[in-house]
Amino acid sequence: MALVYPFDTVWYVEGHNAYGQVVTSGSAVAVRLRHGDDPAETYLLTCSHVVRGLSSDRQKGHGEILSSIKVWPPGRGFDDDDGIAAHIQQDAKATDLNDVPVDKRLNVTDDWLLLRIDDDTRRRGADTVVWADEVSAGQSVAVFGYPAGRASISDTNVVVPTKAPQDITVRSESSGVVQLTGSATEPGMSGGGIFDEHGNFVGLHRAKYAGAIQLHGVYAPKIRQWLSESDYLVVTEAPRLPDAEEADTEQTDGLASGTLREQPDDPMNWRKLIAWISASVLVVGGLIAAIPYLIPDNPDIVPVEPTSQTTHVRLNASLLTIGESGFVKERTPLSNAKISIHPSSFDALRIVPTLTDENGDSIVEIDHPPLTSQQQLKGHFVVLDVPDELEGDSPYATTEHGAVMEGESLRMLRMTPRVFADGEQIELQVVPEKDIPRFYLASVAPSLADDPSGNPVYTTSSHRVFADIQQTEADATLALWSEILKRQRPVLGPDDLERADEWKNIESLQPLLNSVCYATDTNRPELTYLGTGFVVAKDTVIVASYSEPVDQIGVGLSMNPSDEGHRVFPVSDVLFRSHDLQVAVLDVPGIETEPLTLLEKNPFIGDQSSIAVLGYPAIDHRLPPEVNELFNGRKHRLSIMPGKLLGFRSKEEFGSTKKYVELTYDATTAGGVGGAPVVDLASGAVAGIHLTGKWSGERKIGGAVPTWALLEDEELAAVLRDRGAKFATPARVNDAAFALGGNGYDSEFLSGGTVPLPLPKERPEKLEQLKFDYPHFTVVMNPRHALAWYTACNIDRSDLKRISRARFEFVVDSRGGLTLQRTNEYYNNNEWDRGHLVSSSSVAWGTIDEATKAKNAAYAFTNITPQYMTFNQGVWLNLEDAILSDLEPDSNRISVFSGPVFSEDDPVYRGFTIPQAFWKIAVFAPRQSGERRVLAWIIPQFDTSNGVAIPFPREREFAEFETTVEAVEQATYLVFRRLD
Repeated sequence: MALVYPFDTVWYVEGHNAYGQVVTSGSAVAVRLRHGDDPAETYLLTCSHVVRGLSSDRQKGHGEILSSIKVWPPGRGFDDDDGIAAHIQQDAKATDLNDVPVDKRLNVTDDWLLLRIDDDTRRRGADTVVWADEVSAGQSVAVFGYPAGRASISDTNVVVPTKAPQDITVRSESSGVVQLTGSATEPGMSGGGIFDEHGNFVGLHRAKYAGAIQLHGVYAPKIRQWLSESDYLVVTEAPRLPDAEEADTEQTDGLASGTLREQPDDPMNWRKLIAWISASVLVVGGLIAAIPYLIPDNPDIVPVEPTSQTTHVRLNASLLTIGESGFVKERTPLSNAKISIHPSSFDALRIVPTLTDENGDSIVEIDHPPLTSQQQLKGHFVVLDVPDELEGDSPYATTEHGAVMEGESLRMLRMTPRVFADGEQIELQVVPEKDIPRFYLASVAPSLADDPSGNPVYTTSSHRVFADIQQTEADATLALWSEILKRQRPVLGPDDLERADEWKNIESLQPLLNSVCYATDTNRPELTYLGTGFVVAKDTVIVASYSEPVDQIGVGLSMNPSDEGHRVFPVSDVLFRSHDLQVAVLDVPGIETEPLTLLEKNPFIGDQSSIAVLGYPAIDHRLPPEVNELFNGRKHRLSIMPGKLLGFRSKEEFGSTKKYVELTYDATTAGGVGGAPVVDLASGAVAGIHLTGKWSGERKIGGAVPTWALLEDEELAAVLRDRGAKFATPARVNDAAFALGGNGYDSEFLSGGTVPLPLPKERPEKLEQLKFDYPHFTVVMNPRHALAWYTACNIDRSDLKRISRARFEFVVDSRGGLTLQRTNEYYNNNEWDRGHLVSSSSVAWGTIDEATKAKNAAYAFTNITPQYMTFNQGVWLNLEDAILSDLEPDSNRISVFSGPVFSEDDPVYRGFTIPQAFWKIAVFAPRQSGERRVLAWIIPQFDTSNGVAIPFPREREFAEFETTVEAVEQATYLVFRRLD
């Protein structure tokens, strides 16, 4: 009896626009319901975001319900003509057909709906699930759905769901959200079924976040409860054979369970057989799993003993040393490690373990039966005997498919086996346990937005070695992460301020707390929190913008923030609302608490400032329980979330119109804090209005619209001033300003013709807005990355001056503030050097005064980029020195262009990307022959060939990275003109 269930109950779903184009795809679960006294029918449960398009603010899965919904049942052919129309059953669950309001997008439990199939036959006879009563922590479950949408069906043209191949376990269930540990789901599985080990329906899969840390779904028993409240009762069925006469065996019971269906022995049951075979092919990876059911037993057939074949798998084992920022600092050979393979999907006749040599190399020999074209040789690498350099560290293998033997047990970090090919060279890397949390958090830490799109959000990284981890490792990592956050970025109550002495001036926030409030639904003020706000003038409150009717909105305010009791004031009018600024100003009669003061200028130039976000956080069910403990007892209670200023970042690409530059910081915020004041602890004034938060590395990166940006909107500025809002300018603004300037890059510096600045391929007219001139050089900034796009400098080798470096310090260029540059805080306590693009020695020429000013200007943060220490002090320094002294010795005058190579898979650290490579072009003055010499280089910082970003050693020759100007243009989207 071959088990088929639950492959036969998970359907494929597509949402189409008015032109018939596929906009979204996902999965659905067939359930049998009886509405009132009507006969029982089959419906489909799916996630709401599966059938929604883009919202007006460009958020996927939060827009209007798509105009056409089509579904495909499992076990049947896939083609557009086979799709069945479906529509939303509104009386089962009221669903907003328009954009999902911003404040409701965090509600995981509401992201489901019921579809009615527009096919009478299917409604009467489709196979449906048996509902689970409950689940418990640690229980194994499986997720079924359609990863990659149509691509997951096209190979067989038979609609059969895929089971997520990795072990998934329940972490917890609360408030209708089932939280899971695992990582094998992909986009397209949203709306798919979560089933327990008995095949009972546990919930709807909704999303995966942060690689291996967190999956979550809508809890099935909670859905069943809501359906019951709408007079929809769950129907359970006795098992029925396919194609048999349908018996009237239905029972109505909202809590009943049922029996799993099994594959019958009838050899002509082709529909089930095809479905089962297709599922086996997709999940196991070959027809070998189906062979026992395709070939009947025959005593006259004598099996032939297969001959043996040998596969040699080459391994290279390394020990990784992790830097403070979580990046791989060094890789050394793991010598004298006994390496073997743990068989998974094959019966090996013989596996010969081997010791690694001084280079970490070894060859594992596997003797096994010959493989058919459908079979694969799979297994895990195992370090059997821990070598001397690892003893005492309790190491874990970090490369995918690897493990370390501890006593008699294996410590797996990835449960999916590796497919082996003869002679294949495979890397196995090991990292000590003490370094795992920092390494893990830097590599694949959660990337959860306060306002999720409904689909997984990933931090793209080329060194993503922890793609999957088991629950034991996840628990240890999360527990450590939670403790770090509690110490370094806590969530405090009003009574905690006196004890939080590590945050200078935080106790001064106490008088401000009376003016922080929250928006609520006046019909249900004790239940509904729509975000945070604060009093900005008499009877005036500023909040994050929202679209609810004003007559249903109130403002909850506590006269004593330490108490839970609040008074709700109705909102009488919206005085201002802006989609671009994402804020609204409300008229709220009766509020007379002291208003908060707004900063009218940027106070943070050159200052490593502390801030605090004051708001009403909600429990974020997307986060693991360990991290939610930070908000323990503070759900919908006024909280203080301190953090450090990170700087400013543009919200748009280069050349695009933008309304403001975002203020960023690393306070631990949560949903419900949108609209909260971000207070500068030094001045006690409001510097911004919190709008977004996203996990990046081990920190939550918050984003706010600065208060001085509000005043740039004339209408809003008039409203605030008319209502009597208070403004302030901290004294330290002028004190911290540092004036820089100069004549800039000279395009006529070389004889033989002009060498102009390169232009961006798109919107070249924006160049002047992002250009900063200094003595002998110019920097053109990239606001998206808060780094230079490129630099251009002139060098006169015949007039260089020796000026001591000890005289100079890194400085902020006040012309750009922190909008365009990363400051010392970004480079502190890690292995990232503050790497110059324009070498300070290269522009130190001319008179002593000119050389000193130029060298000083080269220490402006606009000219600084994060370069790994072995890169900055190795090949990059050697190239700079060669340009100053060795290359083309007959040419004293040189024009040099330098910059980072930005790519989509650059790793993210402290909220900003780290360029993986840098480029340089040197144009030498014509020699006696009248020819200019142009040399170009693109030099990577990391070796990413094995999927891990490992810095190159210092001992590299820049000559091996010489390239062409055309290659630099292709990598940078710049156009270099008339260099020859």
